[in-house]
Amino acid sequence: MVNRIWTFSNLLSISRVALLPAILYFLLLTTDTGKFLAFALLCIAVATDYFDGFFARKWHQVSEFGKIIDPVADKICVGAVGIVFVILEIFPLWFLLIILIRDLLILLAGMWLKNAKHMVFQSNLTGKWTVTIIALTFLLALILPPQHFVVQILIYCSTGMLFISFAQYVLRFYKTMFKSLN
Repeated sequence: MVNRIWTFSNLLSISRVALLPAILYFLLLTTDTGKFLAFALLCIAVATDYFDGFFARKWHQVSEFGKIIDPVADKICVGAVGIVFVILEIFPLWFLLIILIRDLLILLAGMWLKNAKHMVFQSNLTGKWTVTIIALTFLLALILPPQHFVVQILIYCSTGMLFISFAQYVLRFYKTMFKSLN
């Protein structure tokens, strides 16, 4: 495990957050050009989410910092774009609240584990699939009308994945707690 912060894979995670102000700016323009530029930047952000993990594994750059910054960058980006989507009436408020509450609970549990048990959970496969489906939902919501059946189906698929991945995180948390009590 690499103990460095400034690895290529970690820079990709950080770049995802660095892209966020421009993404939000172009979304809030509510013009076709703004939508196009936001879409393009979101595609780049989604690519950084894939490639940060790919390069971390390929170049043996998996680090404690990377295990933290990657999911935190995801949560910041998904939350901020989700808020703008609710403001623009692209997504319903209930969908955003499910995302934010789940992410906040996972983040708080992760911070507790880091401080109390000196452990950092890596994202699990279901969590990664959940973020991928949410990203696809966001991207298609930019090019299709909000009420389009594909967008609506993806919102419900994302919601289902949010609950499944949260249940897996809770189970993993409790297994870790039970194991540490023995």
